[in-house]
Amino acid sequence: MLGSPAFSGAMLAVLLSRVLTIGGSVHLVLYFSDGLGMSPTGAGLLMTPIFLAQIVMGMVGSKLIGERPPGLVIGSGYALKGVGLAALALLITPDTPWWVLVVPLLAWGAGGGIAGAPVTAVAVRVTAPERVGMVAGTVSTLASLGAGVGTAALGAVFALRGGSGAAAVTDGARAVLAVSAALAVVAVLTTVTLVGPRRVPARVPAQEDGDPARAGK
Repeated sequence: MLGSPAFSGAMLAVLLSRVLTIGGSVHLVLYFSDGLGMSPTGAGLLMTPIFLAQIVMGMVGSKLIGERPPGLVIGSGYALKGVGLAALALLITPDTPWWVLVVPLLAWGAGGGIAGAPVTAVAVRVTAPERVGMVAGTVSTLASLGAGVGTAALGAVFALRGGSGAAAVTDGARAVLAVSAALAVVAVLTTVTLVGPRRVPARVPAQEDGDPARAGK
């Protein structure tokens, strides 16, 4: 399955999505609590815009995948996610008002929703019907791997630039967000290149009476 560029591109998108979402959010919470001095409850609530936007725009992404080239949809989502991450890297300071961060957080979440929802659909489209279970297993494995590797790798970035105290925590979080924004750019380029319209069928092959039907034109 990994011999298919579109499948490989979709799986790389899954991996990077978790690296950015889980790895980035862990250190952003540290900034909220230790950099801004927010309570655990307040820090958790301030993360809410990311996940609410991700849920809502996930439905939008699922609809767009049937109307637009999948690589363009996924790449656009990562581009929006990268904009949100870059804006956060520029805005955060020990004195930044929390409400200034809401719009970049929404952009981060919205981009993740647009990029994340179509990935599995793309993987299924370019894989034989009898291997759909393998697709689900690969997606689940890479999502878990991305979360772990992302937290560890971005944690190393945080350790190099950060430390104790509000200013040091802010510097570490800023470095993590900047690296995450750069990874989002890599995800855009990779997705647009590998998940091209010529490599992904126009629709998912349907099944009737147990036999795969031909994909629609």
